[in-house]
Amino acid sequence: MLKNGVYNVIPGLCRAGLSLISIPVLIRLMGLEEYGVWSLVSSILSFIVLAEVGLPVSATVFVSQDLAKKDDKSLSQTLTITIGLMLLIATFAALMIGIYADALVTCFPKLTTSQQQTIVQSLQIGTVVVWSQLLNQVFIGIEQAYQQYKLMSVLNTFQWIFCILGWIFLSWLGGRTLLLAQWQAGVSLASLLGHIWVFMLLTKRHNIKPIWNSDKGIEIVSYTLVSWITTLGRALFTKGDRLIVGSLLGPIKLGIYATIFEITSIIGFLSSVVIQPLVPVISNILAEQNIDRFLLEKKVKQAVQLNSFIATFTGIVLLIFAGYIVNITMPEAFNHDNVLAFRVVVFMNTIFSLNATGYWILFSLKNSILKSAINLFVFGVLSLVLIALGSAKFDLWGALLGNFPYIGTLLLPVIAMKHLNISCSLLGYWLILPVSSFLGVFILTILFLGK
Repeated sequence: MLKNGVYNVIPGLCRAGLSLISIPVLIRLMGLEEYGVWSLVSSILSFIVLAEVGLPVSATVFVSQDLAKKDDKSLSQTLTITIGLMLLIATFAALMIGIYADALVTCFPKLTTSQQQTIVQSLQIGTVVVWSQLLNQVFIGIEQAYQQYKLMSVLNTFQWIFCILGWIFLSWLGGRTLLLAQWQAGVSLASLLGHIWVFMLLTKRHNIKPIWNSDKGIEIVSYTLVSWITTLGRALFTKGDRLIVGSLLGPIKLGIYATIFEITSIIGFLSSVVIQPLVPVISNILAEQNIDRFLLEKKVKQAVQLNSFIATFTGIVLLIFAGYIVNITMPEAFNHDNVLAFRVVVFMNTIFSLNATGYWILFSLKNSILKSAINLFVFGVLSLVLIALGSAKFDLWGALLGNFPYIGTLLLPVIAMKHLNISCSLLGYWLILPVSSFLGVFILTILFLGK
């Protein structure tokens, strides 16, 4: 699990490093306002990808179980249902964004006419991005079920390298949002072809053929809809906020907001993807007739400790170097207020990141995922409401602090422990050292590095 977690985190490290390099470079080449426009396009496209409706996770869980049972017929049914449904959803989502792009930009009244035209054209090109990325997700879910994190890591790493370096090069040549969207579309298509090739390699030793089974379809769709609500709640919080801030505060303040959250989101991304292999591991353990309780607790402990260590360590690094990061990434907006805002967001994202173990465990428990879905959806929506109210009343600081209700998702690990019959006191014991260390550093940086 640790090896797969390392493979899973490599693209995240690549993304983190390239983001730290690319954000200040893009802002300098494009200007903060144009970068805000590009952030808005990226956020809209990312938001539309929520149409995946939880199928990637369903593919991981059901394919993992089929492989554990060595049932090629059931595997064929699972692959037919998940890939077929995703193809329909991806095509529908791409058509909708292409048709309604004009109507969508009217939700952002603070954009100029030329900015609105740019966004419409970029979104129309972005239909290719949405279609490719949605299909990519289901193939990635299958690769995870096969425990092929190494191949997946290579493909995702190259995708990010080509994407971000291409954006920098095109911006250096004078390209703006429209050209960056075109490049992303090309890279997304190439990535899709790569994942299809990996899929063919993984399944060639099985007798795979298209088989539709209505009962299996209903089971997968039922699980998928619940997991989608779970994913939606998380994604509403991480993607929907940009749309609200862009609509209420305009592209310049969106540029500041998006930059802060883009950098600090590295905390949650790295600490979550490194333990994502917990899903097929837990699924396989629970599929056994005689569950190995010792092994189960051991795997959960490893995941909690790894998640908390990476989250708090990354958070501490960002807290200490907050001033340098803001100065490098946003020289136009470098001031004490924005450095403090950066540290506050680092604090929030580090604490939020501790929900990851519970999030992934509950995905493995078919009968318990609904509780995860309700938790994430409720606190995700509540955060968006407060972000909107905060933006309207208190400007940028209101938008930043409006994220705080998402702390309620820390109930997820507690819920997961109860369903696995693992003592919640163990969870607290595993977390006390990394969390107390992080809180101490946060207080010290506010007191002594705040000026």
